[in-house]
This record gives sequence, structure tokens and C-alpha cells, in this order.
Amino acid sequence: MAFELDLFKSCLFLLGYYKFYIDKFDKNGKQQTFNQALKEHSKEGGTKGRFKRYKENCKIICERMSSMGFKQLLPDKIQAPIIITFLQPDHPNFEFEKFYNSLSDKGFLIYPGKLTVANTFRIGCIGHLNKKDMHQAIDAVKKTLKELDIKLN
Repeated sequence: MAFELDLFKSCLFLLGYYKFYIDKFDKNGKQQTFNQALKEHSKEGGTKGRFKRYKENCKIICERMSSMGFKQLLPDKIQAPIIITFLQPDHPNFEFEKFYNSLSDKGFLIYPGKLTVANTFRIGCIGHLNKKDMHQAIDAVKKTLKELDIKLN
């Protein structure tokens, strides 16, 4: 079973424009999902509370990746706390696919960079993630570097 949260359709439904909207997700399921998302958002302190958590997550990732020798593409002062782009290390043992697969095997997914100006990868810090998740992700990166015999500092 899959769930979706389509805010646009939910809003239209609530406003009465989608009275006859039918698909594989019933209207009660959508409404319950939407209500739960609103409760969680409110419990966290709304947009300000969520933004604070995202900033904390971003700070952990940026500081700890830097301490291992990774370089961010953007300086901290303009880095948005959503997804952080890192330059792939210039190290003979670094191969993105091996790095990616090792992290994936440990339960962490990163995004390949889509830039033409540099070889990069990205780490997200939004969603249902907290400080503990960020520290676990960093620990997985450390283990991966050790497994691949990559020393950046």
C-alpha cells in the first residue's frame, strides 16, 4: 500500500472543487494523512520550528564533513539548509559509485551531483530527519572512507 500527500488536491477537495475526485486513495485516507502532517508541523513549531531543525541538521553535516576533509561547493553564508553539495574528493581511491554503494549498504542514500562545473554529490538534511540521523550518516561516511582507504586530512 502506498500513501501520498498531494496538498493541491487536498486543498481542492477541502474547498469542494474535487467532490467527485476518485483514485486509488480514498478521500478519508487523504484527509487523515493531511491532518497528521498538519499536526506534526504544528507540534514542531510550524515553519519556524521545522526550519530550525533543518538548519541544525545542515550545520552538523557541514561541520563534520569539513572536519573529515570534504569541501562544500557553496560557502556557509549562502548554503540553504535543504541539501548540501560537496565536491568529490580528488583522491585516487575515490569512485562515486563505490562511495554511494557503501553508504547505501549502510542505509544512507546520497544524491549524485548534476553539475557541469564540478564532480559533486549531495546530502539532504530535510524530511523526517533529526540530529541523531545526521550523526549516524556522518559515522557511515567515516566507515566508508576507511573501507575505501581514503584519507582526506
